[in-house]
Amino acid sequence: MMLEIKPFKATIYNKKISPDSVIAPPYDVIDKEKREQLYARSKYNITHIILPEGKNKYECAGDLLREWIHKNILLKENTSALFIYEQIFNWEGKQKILKGFVGALQLEEWGRNVYPHEKTLSGPKIDRFNLITQAKTFFSPILALYEDDKEIEQIFSLYDKKPPDICAYYEQNIHKIWKITEKENIDIVCSAMRKKKAIIADGHHRYETALNIKKAYPHAGCNNIPVMFMGMKKSGLLLLPIHRLIEKTDENFLKRLSQYFSIEESTKKDSEIVMYDGKNYYNLNTKIKRNEPLPIFFDHIIYRKILRLSEEDMKKQQNVGYAHSTAEAIKAIDGKKAKYAFLLRAISYKEFTDVVKKGVILPQKSTFFYPKVLSGLIMYTFGD
Repeated sequence: MMLEIKPFKATIYNKKISPDSVIAPPYDVIDKEKREQLYARSKYNITHIILPEGKNKYECAGDLLREWIHKNILLKENTSALFIYEQIFNWEGKQKILKGFVGALQLEEWGRNVYPHEKTLSGPKIDRFNLITQAKTFFSPILALYEDDKEIEQIFSLYDKKPPDICAYYEQNIHKIWKITEKENIDIVCSAMRKKKAIIADGHHRYETALNIKKAYPHAGCNNIPVMFMGMKKSGLLLLPIHRLIEKTDENFLKRLSQYFSIEESTKKDSEIVMYDGKNYYNLNTKIKRNEPLPIFFDHIIYRKILRLSEEDMKKQQNVGYAHSTAEAIKAIDGKKAKYAFLLRAISYKEFTDVVKKGVILPQKSTFFYPKVLSGLIMYTFGD
């Protein structure tokens, strides 16, 4: 069995509606404050569906989707296509470009041609299962990486000088989409991808949810999932760390920590692990050899051995927390929401791919891929 990708008839917003007012980030990075902002932006903002509220919220979300389709707020395309997706964004003062393509990936179990890289939790899968079974729609593509391919890059180049079919702006980032409808170009891309393996970067919960829907409702038509495929070296996708937080410790925590690490106060913050306590930064240099990726090593030594947290504690995030940026981690400590922050060095793409190819699963919240692909730009409806 090979990696099978096909074009699909996307569900999109009516062009009469400004895309800037209705798109949103992926559901799992929207907090309560951001949700209210997006709700207020437009009564047709996709957040009303992907993050519903109230009693019978999933049924209401499905009903709202069907109402928007009936009113032609949302339209299903007449022509099947693959989609080139380009995002222009700023990172550390420099303009960068993310580029890949979106296609419908035929669902298959992990480990054949599609590989996960981190653990999942049951809660988000139950939530997405309830929503997607009601809506029969995936509202954004998940993200997957593949080995770069010259044939696919040549297809991309054919559209470089053409105006995009969709252009949207969100928080200073520009999102452009070109439809690939020519059979010859589609065949070249799909044929090239049959030789590839795909590593899921973002969207593990949605992928496993799709598998669960297919098993629970085999006649529902949930046989594919929309995926944005990106070359590992040239896509522009950034692989960033997710930092660790500890909410509370006993009086012996630092003593136990010093058994495994030398703890040196420093303003340079140049160690693989840097600890912040609200006053000072400390470089932690391991006293034992590290033979595993940093997120696994950290969780094994600090969360398991020193704090003695169980697998269940980790799943429930008992006494642990996460921050997607250094600023967020520092804010949590300064705001007394946690006692210690541990700033981790990002793993490299080589480390990442080597680990995945060996079948090693990283702890949840080990990687943060940036930038994110928006919800509401390219949607995939199944079962029609």
